[in-house]
Amino acid sequence: MDEMAQNPSSFDKETQKAKRQQAKKSVAKWLVVLGTVLAIVLASSTYLLEPILSSQHVRYLQVTEVAIIGFFAIQLITSVSYNIYVRDRI
Repeated sequence: MDEMAQNPSSFDKETQKAKRQQAKKSVAKWLVVLGTVLAIVLASSTYLLEPILSSQHVRYLQVTEVAIIGFFAIQLITSVSYNIYVRDRI
């Protein structure tokens, strides 16, 4: 405890390190969730819509599904990166 009182920058470094570790775990968890959602949606659209729509339309729908999940994955990664690197420096 005395070391932290004497050297506040080491406390800040430890806090930043803990925040980064927590953010990495959060990103990994959300990417797994998004991957699972993508797999479920792709499988269900293949098996449920293939008899109704032509295979070309199902493929377009699946490309759209991948694009939407990819958008959310990119948003998640950029948001966490911003929170870690930019806000810590302000």
